[in-house]
Amino acid sequence: MLKIKLTSDGSWDKAKARFCVRGDIQNMSAVEETWSPTLTKLTLQIFLADAAKNDSQIKQLDYVGAFLQAPLRARVFVSLPTEYSQICPEYSQFYGRPLKLIKSCYGMIFSNKWLFIVLQEYLVSEEGGFKRSECDNALFIKQEKDGSYTKMLVYIYDSLYYNTGEDLNTIKRLERNLENKFKVQFQGNAHWFLSMRITMDVHGNYLLDQSRHSRNLVKKHLGGISENKPTNRPLPTEFKVTKKDRSKTDREVLQLSAEYRIDYPSVIGLLIYLLNTRPE
Repeated sequence: MLKIKLTSDGSWDKAKARFCVRGDIQNMSAVEETWSPTLTKLTLQIFLADAAKNDSQIKQLDYVGAFLQAPLRARVFVSLPTEYSQICPEYSQFYGRPLKLIKSCYGMIFSNKWLFIVLQEYLVSEEGGFKRSECDNALFIKQEKDGSYTKMLVYIYDSLYYNTGEDLNTIKRLERNLENKFKVQFQGNAHWFLSMRITMDVHGNYLLDQSRHSRNLVKKHLGGISENKPTNRPLPTEFKVTKKDRSKTDREVLQLSAEYRIDYPSVIGLLIYLLNTRPE
C-alpha cells in the first residue's frame, strides 16, 4: 500500500509504503468475531467538552507500525510475490514461499481487534491503572492520587489523552509508561483526528473544523465547485429521494455508479465522517 500523509493544514507530511495482507481472501470470520470497539461521535464530543471545561490541553499519540505490535492469535501463512525481490533483493530468500506470521499485519480481518486487546490489557492492568468505560469501550479513565483524572480515547492506533488537573508530571509519567510498553510517537497538542482539525483558542475553547475533508469530498466526487468549473452533480438540489427511486438490482447500481462516476459506498463513508462536527 502506498500512501501520502498530510498535515492538518493540507501540506505534505511524508510518503509511506507498507506490505498488506490480503484480508479479503482470509476465511477466518467463522472462528471468532472481528468486531472491536471504536469511539462514537458523541463520546468524542463529550471528551472535548470535558477537556474544555477543565481547561485541559489534549495531547495526541500514534502507535508506530501499530498492528505489528500485536501478537498473532491464530495460525496465518502468507506468500510474498517474487517481483518484490527487485525492490528488496536482500530478502529474496523469503519471496515466493509460505511464511508463518508471528505478528499481526495491516489488511488482516482481525488486525484492529488484536491491537485493541493488547492496548486494553495494558491500560486496565495494575501497571496501567485505567478503567474502561461501560458506556463506550474505547474510553479509558484513571483516577490519580491527587484526585484528578487522566482520560484516554482509543481509535485503532490513534489516541487522545489529557489530565483534568493539567499536571505535566502526570502526563509525562503516562507517556514514559506507554513508551516502555509500545513503540509510540507522541505528537504534542492534538491537532488532527478522524479527518477533523482540532484547535484550542486563547480562552480554552476547542474548535472543530473539517473544511479540508469537505473540499476533498467535493473534488473527488463532484468534480470540484467553482464559478468557472461546473460540478457534475447528478441530481437537482430540490430532488427528494423516496423508496420508489432506489435501484432494483445490483447491476443497476453499478450502471448508475459508472454513469455518474460516483462510488456510492465511498461517498457514504466520507459523509459519515462529516458527522464528527455536526451539532446535535
